[in-house]
Amino acid sequence: MTLSWQRIEATAQVFVNDVSEPKLDDETTHHLLRVLRVRDGEAVTVSDGKGNWALVTIKIVDSKELELVPPEKVNREPAPEKRLGIAFAPLRRTATNQLIQQCTEIGIDDFFPVITAFTNTDIDSLRNDRLEKIVMESSAQCRRVWLPTVHPPTAWPNFHMTRADVARADFVGDPVDLAEVTVIAIGPEGGWSQAEREENPRALRLPGEVLRAETAAVVAAAALIGAHREG
Repeated sequence: MTLSWQRIEATAQVFVNDVSEPKLDDETTHHLLRVLRVRDGEAVTVSDGKGNWALVTIKIVDSKELELVPPEKVNREPAPEKRLGIAFAPLRRTATNQLIQQCTEIGIDDFFPVITAFTNTDIDSLRNDRLEKIVMESSAQCRRVWLPTVHPPTAWPNFHMTRADVARADFVGDPVDLAEVTVIAIGPEGGWSQAEREENPRALRLPGEVLRAETAAVVAAAALIGAHREG
């Protein structure tokens, strides 16, 4: 069985500070015991979110407590050779949660909230503690051992003018070769302003007609992963 299959076949994956001496917090312990109803002797994956991971055995102490038997071996997965990202204008809380969750599961490494001309959502929807928890839960679900990063919000001009690898998801603009793009930017509900289109004309037209921003982000994420990591 390959290492990746060991992670897939495990009952669950959890994140810990030290893979060699894994300790669980109360919330994770409750989830394993009460939600997943793990059994004594079952295998789970532990990871530190920085590429280190191991397969460990559960030891049930009582109805409210369990321990993880320290692993004999800690595995190391290399970091992605090229980090792939989604930039997005702040959305409603539910939509932002969905975007982070699904793009994490697809394989995106970086999330860049950007404030655009037509951004009309309060950045309170970008509470970092909540989004990091979604990143962790989604990464555990799909057995990722490198946690994505949610970056602080920044103004769109400050963001795209410092990078040559960014393209907008838009109907209007100069077509780009995805091999040269590592970040796709999703505009707000009002779309991109004419000035923003002129400042960064590089554009990727996504399948479909007018997509919700959270849907467009998932489609863009799949395109990036397909261009850079599949096959």
